[in-house]
Amino acid sequence: MSGLTVDLQRVVDAVAPKEATALEVLAVSDLISEYGLLGRRMTDPVLAETGRRALTAKLFTGKIAADALRVVQQSAAESHESGLALRTVLDDAAVRLLWRSAAGDSARVRSDLARLIVAVENSPELLTVIGEQSYPKHAREELISKLLGDAVSEVALTMAKLAVGRQTGGYVRVLQHYLDIGADLRASLRATVTTAIALNEPQLKQMIAELKRIYGTEIDPFLKIDRKVVGGVRVEIAGEVIDGSMATRMAKAKQVIEQQGILV
Repeated sequence: MSGLTVDLQRVVDAVAPKEATALEVLAVSDLISEYGLLGRRMTDPVLAETGRRALTAKLFTGKIAADALRVVQQSAAESHESGLALRTVLDDAAVRLLWRSAAGDSARVRSDLARLIVAVENSPELLTVIGEQSYPKHAREELISKLLGDAVSEVALTMAKLAVGRQTGGYVRVLQHYLDIGADLRASLRATVTTAIALNEPQLKQMIAELKRIYGTEIDPFLKIDRKVVGGVRVEIAGEVIDGSMATRMAKAKQVIEQQGILV
């Protein structure tokens, strides 16, 4: 889920869905990161909401397009404890704009990001390189571009590069957060489904239908293969874990046996 208020979501969803608008919002976020004083002024608790709007207009009118300015103004008008908090909101607003700009290509964007997540998770060395702050950011972004290849969607590539510089919680977590923002925009929940072998189409449809019944909303499945999940499936959704794997049941049984002193 994104950290956007209902009012900010309305503003973001009211502007034209252009990637250029998202990039301008991200440019403001980068300025706040580079200039600490700017972030402090834009989140000054002494200024009322109207004061923060006026300050934002003074700073950015004529420097960014009107739609981007609307998003930045609404973001600044809301109360934030720090420039970092404002930057986080601006980033989420920009990512929501990026998803909107993808329009009918959103399934491809999800697939591209999912492929990147799997590649990174399967390579600890790669994850270390991406997270190494001493390496130039542009070099790490170039690495991401090579990983995704030439056929990747432009929006997915933008998000993948964006996550390099926004690694609070780790690169994979940031990408998963971006997937959550996309799911939220579609009034869906993202479900990470981990199985020992790939599910066939009927199995996947049955699982999605059951999750939809349980949670009362559309489901965005994110499929993963893990040979350690023996004889079952593990689903992470809405902060919950549904684990029916044989390995987990065996581990729980062993714990009970040990606690009861059955094994000597």
